[in-house]
Amino acid sequence: MLKTCATDGCNNNVSSKGVCIKHYINPARLEACGIDGCRNNAVAKGVCQKHYVRPITLGLCNIEGCNNSAYGKGACSKHYVRPSQLEACSVDGCDDNVHASGICTKHRLRAYRKGTTEPPELNKQTTHGYIIHNHAGTPVYVGITCNFQSRMDLHEHTQPWGPYVNIPEQPTVTFDNREQASEWEQQTIAKLAQTTPLFNDTYNPNWSLDYEHDLLERTIDIHNQHTLLQSVVESHT
Repeated sequence: MLKTCATDGCNNNVSSKGVCIKHYINPARLEACGIDGCRNNAVAKGVCQKHYVRPITLGLCNIEGCNNSAYGKGACSKHYVRPSQLEACSVDGCDDNVHASGICTKHRLRAYRKGTTEPPELNKQTTHGYIIHNHAGTPVYVGITCNFQSRMDLHEHTQPWGPYVNIPEQPTVTFDNREQASEWEQQTIAKLAQTTPLFNDTYNPNWSLDYEHDLLERTIDIHNQHTLLQSVVESHT
């Protein structure tokens, strides 16, 4: 006949030391981890689960004050840095740290996707700059794109402010390449943002969630006033 747990009120079968598995406590678990500064209970060999596995073979991190298990070169995964990561990317003009194969993460991904680390041909394409206004004629967004009509459709149907602004039919300006367009975009946003609230979050030092929320409410109010005025005019014609 199986014995029951010696703990009062417990009818589970005995597992070890006269008690069930629920009430059995390994004596080692009553001890604190032997690693200085660690308050976890010991599970084996006088250390906790966190410090048990790797210290047996690799020891602890050699960074002063760190009790994490060593990962490589005597340091933990947090403090371990591959020698290659201290080098700069081999692509001309790139100062990012090497990720693998002598190049950074950005150029490695580009090489994987495009088969080359050279800049994408997008930079050589004709690029349009545009300014979107609200129904009062005030600028609310500045952007650039290689496909003007597709971008306008995207703004109108995916942006929260899309249905409440005047979507332009033609770009404001056209450039031979994206680099020139990007420079125009940055300068235009910086200039307009000094006096006019914009939905742009890039190059716009005033942007915040509250800032955008207030601008959206204002844009919707202007749209509603414009719609009401149009209906009044149409009713008298």
